[in-house]
Formats: sequence, structure tokens, C-alpha cells
Amino acid sequence: MCRAASFASGLLLLLLCSWTAGFAHAQDKAATAYSVAVIPVVPPSEIKRRWQPVLDQLGHDTGLHFRFRFYEDFQDFENGLAHDEADFAVMSPLQIWRQRQRYRPQLRGSLLMSGIVVVQKSSPIRQLADLQGRTLSLPDGDNHAANLFVLQTLKEQKITPELRTVKTENNALRSVIIGKADAAIINNYTLKFVPPGMTEQLRIIHQTVDLPPPPIAASLRLPAEDLQKVKAAMLRLQETHPELLQSILMPDIVEADLERDYSIVGKLIPAEAGNGGR
Repeated sequence: MCRAASFASGLLLLLLCSWTAGFAHAQDKAATAYSVAVIPVVPPSEIKRRWQPVLDQLGHDTGLHFRFRFYEDFQDFENGLAHDEADFAVMSPLQIWRQRQRYRPQLRGSLLMSGIVVVQKSSPIRQLADLQGRTLSLPDGDNHAANLFVLQTLKEQKITPELRTVKTENNALRSVIIGKADAAIINNYTLKFVPPGMTEQLRIIHQTVDLPPPPIAASLRLPAEDLQKVKAAMLRLQETHPELLQSILMPDIVEADLERDYSIVGKLIPAEAGNGGR
């Protein structure tokens, strides 16, 4: 009886140790999970379709774990960045400059970003002057580089359209296609992310100066070792899975540098020169 009891106690202890080790291992795995946010210019479903294969491959190549953190609109995304919510974030060049006290650019492509004004292909509107008294749809908030440049030009040329704000650039684009607005302010990346059938219905009447490409940025609190793993794995995709980089518009991905690549934002937008993140 005593021997049986001793055996049972030993077995229970072994099971308990095994369960405890498994629980600790699960906690360790959970601790390596990083959140990834992508600027919400298109719906979450489209972000997930393009980025999920990249995150899956990164997880396989680095041993780290990645999960999406979605934001409803541009303002929600900006608030999240201001509170350092996302570990990794794909953001605009204006945002990385403003959030440089919290994030650093790690990687970027080569496709420059610019603001554009689009109208329906059949529209009589040919230039900005034709927007006088017309409806102009634009994403809400004064933090869009495209908005800043276009609205400044309209002010300089004394053109006063009727402004209609929407939540996202995708919504601004759709408002033109369905006839709710005469024109919309978006950026050139937005056109790359929408179906060809949609872009074929549009015509560009104005384009702003170019800004650097949107970077993949990382929070300053992340371990240097993990950052290096992610950067090295992303750069290897050019050789192993170039189609994944094509999907996220970074086929020629390279390492990014804050001063070299993004200090130009402070020069093109003087109000941002001394802005160290808000």
C-alpha cells in the first residue's frame, strides 16, 4: 500500500512538473508575440490579405510571433502611435518624423509617396482651379501629408472647394466613384492597394511633391536582438519569397535611416522641423 501510494505521489509530482513546464513554455512563447499595425488606408481585410503571408514567413524564419493590431481610421491609428501601442508599424513619412521619439524606421521600399487629387474619368474637372465651389472629399484630420500639401496649394491659389471629410482615404476614393464628391485627396499608395477596376474609373488632376517611402518602423522599447532578426529575415525575402514583398509594395526593400531618409519631412513641411513627436 505504501509503495503504491509512493508511486502515485511520484506520478502526480511528475505530471505537475510537466504541466508547470508546459505552462511556463507557453508564457515564454506568448512573451515573444509582437503586434503589427499598418496605416489604415484600406480595410483590415485587404491589409490582412497582403500582410498575413509576410508575417507567417517572418514567424517561421525568426521564431518570433506576430499578430495584427487593427485601427478603425487614421486618427485612431495616430492615437495608437502616440501611446506606443504597436510594436511594429507601417506608417507614413510624416508620421515617422512626428513619432521619432517613440519609433525608428527599420526598412523601406523605393516607391516615393505623394499626394494626389483624383476625379472620375468622365469629369469635366481638369485642374485644381476647376474645383472652385465643387465638393472635395478628404480623410479626416490635419495630419495627412497629402492634405497638408494640397490644401496649402488651394489656399495659395485662392481656390475654395466645399470640403467633405471622411474616415479613410479609401472612403474618399469611393466617394468620387459613387458620385458623392467631385474630387478626392488621397496618396499614390492608396491607388496601388485598390482593385484595377476602381482605378480605371479615375483620373489624376494634381500631384504634390514627393516624400520618402512609408517605412516599417519599430518601437524603441523592442530588444535589439529581435529587431535584427526581423530586419535580416525581411531582407532575405528578396531572394526566397520576392512575391511577398511585391504584395506589400516593397519589392526592393532596404534598411531605412531616420535622418538620411526622413529629415526631409521637416524641410518640406516647416511646421514639422522641430516637432519631436506628440
